[in-house]
Amino acid sequence: MQGRMLMGAWATVLLAAAACAQSLSGSGPVPASAAASAPTPIAVQDTLARLDQLAQSAALEMASLRIGRWKMDSESREQAQTNADSVQRNLTSALPTLISAARSNPQNVNAIFKLYRNLNVLYEVMASLTEAAGATGPKQDFESLSGQTSTLEDARRNLADYLDSLTAQKEAELAKLHSSGSGAQTRPKKIIVDNEPATPSKKKRR
Repeated sequence: MQGRMLMGAWATVLLAAAACAQSLSGSGPVPASAAASAPTPIAVQDTLARLDQLAQSAALEMASLRIGRWKMDSESREQAQTNADSVQRNLTSALPTLISAARSNPQNVNAIFKLYRNLNVLYEVMASLTEAAGATGPKQDFESLSGQTSTLEDARRNLADYLDSLTAQKEAELAKLHSSGSGAQTRPKKIIVDNEPATPSKKKRR
């Protein structure tokens, strides 16, 4: 019973991640000046490219799972199918949107964090499905899920390392900016007020 509740909770979280991706895709474009101020990190672009490939291949694998043959009770089987469907929707909709946002501005901490959070949810659900397939499903389903989950874990770890270095870089920039701002001394401007009355001009007599 507890396992079914957890699997149902993961499906809910996946739907929330999809909604988050939709809100991100509807936001305005990043100003060109902000995006051009920092070079595009090659390492994270490689990770994003692998995630793109993973999204496509894993979505196909999810569609080909034979959950109906898994040796579990009907309620657990139904919940496993619901989770697999949620993962597939995330892989075809939410994940590509988040990847695109991160690729267009890899220096945006918010975009990278949203992608990383989504990967965490995907990994937990896919790991749960992989474990269930290993215990109750055909060998082909287990091997398929196991390979995709392993690839996702590697991408998640790489993105976590990049996010860690990116946040450290941003904090260093803020500290430097704060230090330069506090060291600068501004002198108050002197305001001179002339209180002497103006001398009236004499009119010439005709």
